[in-house]
Amino acid sequence: VSLDITVHNVTIEPETLTGSGSAKLKYKDIASILVDIGTLNVGIVPILEGRADIDNTTAPKKGYHYMVESFKTFIDDETNNEYPVKMLDYYIRKQQGTDKELDELFSRFFKEVYSAELKTEINRKGFGRFATLVFLGGTSVDCANQIRESFSDDYKNVVIVEDIFATVKGAYKKGVK
Repeated sequence: VSLDITVHNVTIEPETLTGSGSAKLKYKDIASILVDIGTLNVGIVPILEGRADIDNTTAPKKGYHYMVESFKTFIDDETNNEYPVKMLDYYIRKQQGTDKELDELFSRFFKEVYSAELKTEINRKGFGRFATLVFLGGTSVDCANQIRESFSDDYKNVVIVEDIFATVKGAYKKGVK
C-alpha cells in the first residue's frame, strides 16, 4: 500500500528562533537581534520590544563551516602556508591564543572579512546602531574576543551568551510547550 501526501506552506525556522522566547523577556524594552553562528547557517532573529520579527528572520548560509572555509582561503591568499581545513577548525575551537601568527591572521580575517559579511546581513534587519546584538551558540563563545572587537564600535551593545547550549535549551523549552 502506498500513500501520497502533499504538504503546503511549510516554514523552516532558524533554530535560533526557538530560543527567542526567553530573549523576548530579557530584551523586552530594546531593539535586539539574536545572532547564532551555527554549523551551516547564521540564525538572525530581530526582536523589537519583546516581539520577534518573523518576516525578517533569516538563516543565511554563512555559518561556522563557511567561516572556516573562508579563513582557509584568506590564509592561502595571505601566506605561503596551506593549512588543511580540519587543522583550522581545530585551531578555532581549541587553540586560539597559542599561535601568534594564526591568532593575528584569524583576528584580522574575522574583523575585515567575516564580521563584515555578518554586519551586512544584520543591518538588513534594521535597527542600525540602536541594536543590541545577542550572540549565542558555541561558535560565539569560541570567537568571543573577535566578536567584541569587531562589533562593539558599530552597535549600541554586544552581548555574548556564555552557554554553548543556549539554542538547544530554547528549542527544548519550545518543544515542551
